[in-house]
Amino acid sequence: MAALLKLTHFVPLIGLILRVNAVCPPNWLEHGQSCYLFTYNRASWQDAKTYCEGQHGNLLVIESEEENAFLEEEMQSWQMTHIWLGCNDINVEGKWICYRGSVNGQEMQFERWGSGEPNELALGINQDCAVLYFNGRWVDEACATGQKATVCETSNAAKSQHILPLTVSHAMPMTCYTMGTDGRLSEE
Repeated sequence: MAALLKLTHFVPLIGLILRVNAVCPPNWLEHGQSCYLFTYNRASWQDAKTYCEGQHGNLLVIESEEENAFLEEEMQSWQMTHIWLGCNDINVEGKWICYRGSVNGQEMQFERWGSGEPNELALGINQDCAVLYFNGRWVDEACATGQKATVCETSNAAKSQHILPLTVSHAMPMTCYTMGTDGRLSEE
């Protein structure tokens, strides 16, 4: 009975907030604030975009030199020569719009075009979609006819917070814990 009484002094808490740190879905690679899905599926730009949306992601949009360098390195390790980027200038020639979950897209914020790129009408073919080559440089190519490998991207931001309500007590001080990516709880 004495052990039961001691135990009841420790059980009641005001509440415990458990923040779940994000992890990438299975088969996705985590880097920075993003998760990447590398696939050898060769497709047109629109088919690649549709595929990524079906995977709950978007066609890759590069936002920094560091991200570009990471992807260049990964492409080489995957032996990929070129992949689609989620950017095009289909609506207005020379105005590059990147699509990341938005129907209207946003104007391109970062670019790393190769020498002489974008060159639009090379060989008399409209080249409205952006492509990343294994050397880290971008080119514009025909959206419908080119068959490129596909890399999808999604955010690895925390998906949710769980609040576990418990009974109120003043018997113990409140402590908050955070679950790390290794699955361990640490005190905040």
